[in-house]
Amino acid sequence: MSAEPPKPVAPLVELTDVTAAPPGAPELPEVEGVNWAIEPGQFWAVGGLPTAGDSCLLPTAAGLTQPAAGNIRFFGRDASEDVDESELLETRRRVGLVFSHGGRLFRDQSVLGNIAVPLRYHLDLPVEEAEARAEKLADLLGLKPWLNRAAVSLPLVWQQRTALARSLALQPEVLFLDRPLSALDFSHRGWWLEFLTELAVGLEGRPPVAVVVGGDSLKPWLGVASQFARLDAGRWETVADPAADDHDAFGGGGRFIRPKN
Repeated sequence: MSAEPPKPVAPLVELTDVTAAPPGAPELPEVEGVNWAIEPGQFWAVGGLPTAGDSCLLPTAAGLTQPAAGNIRFFGRDASEDVDESELLETRRRVGLVFSHGGRLFRDQSVLGNIAVPLRYHLDLPVEEAEARAEKLADLLGLKPWLNRAAVSLPLVWQQRTALARSLALQPEVLFLDRPLSALDFSHRGWWLEFLTELAVGLEGRPPVAVVVGGDSLKPWLGVASQFARLDAGRWETVADPAADDHDAFGGGGRFIRPKN
């Protein structure tokens, strides 16, 4: 008797004809007509100039911003369905987002405090336990020397790493990163590329994380990401051969992706 074929794996996040717009301004769409499925084990790189809309699309795909049009499903469930607060919080725990340019850290918190906040808020852990877990994560990301420093007083490269640690505190299944390589020198870029590669396959005994990064260029992600897309004039396009893609944004040696008018 032959074995049954494996059942198809449901996407972690699935966007259907989604229009992304800034919060509170649905009449000003930045990206339209996005059909995109993020599946377990995938590592997506999305290229586009800062005006192309990736910084608007990623928070929408992460569930922090409502789409101006279209539909999003998280872990097989329609995001537009009525859910109670506990179900909503559970979904948010499974999706992480690292903002660009310093990661929007809490200004009144230390590095340790920033990383511990989601543990205290979502898991209701005592301060001591949350900080113990946060300290282990900080050590993993090379942040231990600055644990008690005000996070926003650190150089931008270390603020960005603190934001990454905070996003990983709840062990998300899918992680979005808005332009993580911006304003980093060569040595820090190398650390991020290596760390995210390890994260995608399973880091320090943790389950693999589906990773989605945005950026000006697809070139840094060659050999790292497994799936590629670009935003061109507010439209979403998958890229089959990123090494030969001549629409790459500046910094990659190709032509510019033209910004939306």
